[in-house]
Amino acid sequence: MHKFYKYLFLLYIFIAVSIFPFKAYSLSNKYIKVKVYGDVFKPGVYVLKKGSRLSGLLFKIWPLKKGAYLNDAFLYRKSLKKDNKVEIRGLVREILHLKGLNHRLKEIFAKKLIGIKATGRLVVHLKNPILLMNTPHDIRLKNGDELIIPNKSFFDYVYVTGAVNHYGKFKFRKGNTPGYYINKADGLASDAVGGYYYLIEADGYIIKVHTTFIVWNKKMNRWEFSFFKRSQKIEPGDVIFITINYGKITDKLNRLLLDVYKRTGILPSY
Repeated sequence: MHKFYKYLFLLYIFIAVSIFPFKAYSLSNKYIKVKVYGDVFKPGVYVLKKGSRLSGLLFKIWPLKKGAYLNDAFLYRKSLKKDNKVEIRGLVREILHLKGLNHRLKEIFAKKLIGIKATGRLVVHLKNPILLMNTPHDIRLKNGDELIIPNKSFFDYVYVTGAVNHYGKFKFRKGNTPGYYINKADGLASDAVGGYYYLIEADGYIIKVHTTFIVWNKKMNRWEFSFFKRSQKIEPGDVIFITINYGKITDKLNRLLLDVYKRTGILPSY
């Protein structure tokens, strides 16, 4: 009789060991872990259901501290870092073999770009979670994602780079136009491209801003008078990128440099 109970007990242990790991595995497949850092009241690791979106995480950490700067918040994703590493190598090769780029510039870019490190930075547009829901910016989160929300005091500057006489960072002044910061950089260089510049917002979003009188609006499929438009709003941490005129390769070189920026957060000055 004792042997019977002994065998029964061993059978129970065998079944328990067989079932519980499976349950644990199935549960781990249903949830993800996301870390939150920065100027928030409740930093730490959050366990969310698989398929959760950014707004769902924000509901858990909302409201934020007074100094939280949503314009420069970003998301780190490990898997994206690996992909970016491969893509950066390809972009650097493409820049260094670009037809029409003279030897001196290739040497400059080689020094600045070779060895540049990829990040897993993902552009996000944060706002009140209620407003974020059901928008294209309400991205699906992945296991291991890290959300960083910095303090606004770290971004009290506007950066001007590219074809200006003295590129650098300048104290942010609320309400001032891009022209104010370009003048702070001693104006456009003689080889600057006219008609447009790039505004790289603090969160990494890139806008091509036209400064000519008449521009083509792709969304509305019509010509518009930009003279009557309000000046582009500038926020702390923004970058004003004035491009150099390299003739036929200008647009392609700009695209490649901005693609590097998206993956590294670094815009090589030239």
